Amino acid sequence: YIAAHVRGLYIHNDRSDKKIEALTRNALDCASKLSGTHSNMTIYFASDTKHASIYARDWEQKVATDNHHVVTIAHEDHPLHLDKATDWQKRLPSEYYAAFRDIYIL
Repeated sequence: YIAAHVRGLYIHNDRSDKKIEALTRNALDCASKLSGTHSNMTIYFASDTKHASIYARDWEQKVATDNHHVVTIAHEDHPLHLDKATDWQKRLPSEYYAAFRDIYIL
């Protein structure tokens, strides 16, 4: 599989949906080019914003050919950032599960 990662909220606490969509589209376009002519290529998509995951699923439906399948995790809220979490010393390790899972798969 090929992996694509968008850190849409890196350095920025809030980016416009339009910017997140553009970053997501660029990452998936690049990943799809890496697959070349291989059929049934899976692209694992990870992001620090729930909006990017939504755009990734939309990209697959609108742009991707039969040769590309996007796998992404649907988040109810933005995944907890390792470097931005407030009161991080009081948090449970399980609250960081989404971040650890993405790091492991990437």
